[in-house]
Amino acid sequence: MKKSVLFVLLLSLLFIVSCSNTSNDSKPVGLFAERVGQVFADDAWSYDVVYKDSSSRYLSEVIVNLSNGTYRYPSSVKAEIFKKNGETWGTYKKDVTGKVTFTESGVYKVKYTAEGMTTETEEFNVYKPGEIIDFYATKNAYVEGIPMQKTDFSCTYCYKDENGNIGITSTYDKAKIDYYTKTPDYSFVTALSHDGTIQENYKYGETVKAGVIVTFSDEAYDFDMKEIEIKVVQQKDCDAFIKNYAYFSYNKSSSDYKFSGSIYKVLYYEGRPVAKIDILNKTETDVEITVGYTVKISDFILSDAPKSNTERIQALYNGVTTWNSVDPKTTFANKSTSEIEGAGYYMIQIWKDGVEITANDPAFIRVSKK
Repeated sequence: MKKSVLFVLLLSLLFIVSCSNTSNDSKPVGLFAERVGQVFADDAWSYDVVYKDSSSRYLSEVIVNLSNGTYRYPSSVKAEIFKKNGETWGTYKKDVTGKVTFTESGVYKVKYTAEGMTTETEEFNVYKPGEIIDFYATKNAYVEGIPMQKTDFSCTYCYKDENGNIGITSTYDKAKIDYYTKTPDYSFVTALSHDGTIQENYKYGETVKAGVIVTFSDEAYDFDMKEIEIKVVQQKDCDAFIKNYAYFSYNKSSSDYKFSGSIYKVLYYEGRPVAKIDILNKTETDVEITVGYTVKISDFILSDAPKSNTERIQALYNGVTTWNSVDPKTTFANKSTSEIEGAGYYMIQIWKDGVEITANDPAFIRVSKK
């Protein structure tokens, strides 16, 4: 909300606003409340229940639609604030027209009344400094053998710094976050470093616990933690699909074709993606093929087949009679116009553990038009 725009609007409508409640030619037709933003439970932080001119903190801007225009009526709005308790709602504060201070974290909503109409906000969280509000594994399952990373987890918590500022974040650098997994019998415990360095691969187990510890100071007792159960499944239990985002594109400045992009495999468990495995990937300086995979390439195939046409792509793959060995240092070097005659494909054959994983799910490098 831009206060300068609001001020001009209020100024231009001042004489209407002052008497619109009693004007015979205007009727209330609608009442709307904007979404509530971040709210904190702290004695030092109070909020206007609706936006008022010069408000620095407020719950919502409430808009009254009348038959002759749209107006903001902070002085005519009353708010009833509800707090959720399990599946039921109870009144937290009633008939609020000015400021409100929250003392308890939790889930809230506000019912506004104005001009004989009511409206409710959506549910919103109130956060208390020092509390962990949420922690969850970002996927419903993880795959055995996949490198464990800090980004696989999430921790949202609330803090108050030495200047009294309150915030909510997952990356606040004044508190240390430790992520870990463990089996119920502690046969293995894997901790991820604070900076996200990969330390271990996921290990299969019928049940695995994922946890987070947030340390707020050097004091041994000043920490909070939470733990949940996650699944670590075997790759054989997953559906796998090849994703083709590799291509040679024409470079006008050098009059040749330059390679970029990647080919990777996505693993799905119970219909949801749970892991991504890079197979062929262009880095800043080179092209890398993941250890354990064998990659071969066809000669250039001139074709206008759309890459979304799976039947035609499969036919191109099946038609390859000669597969060439791949040398990452030379195979993906810039191609001249004598090597590439126009738009088309290089088909890619990939093997893993003696299985041709692209037999019915072709991989390819697409060549774009000039």
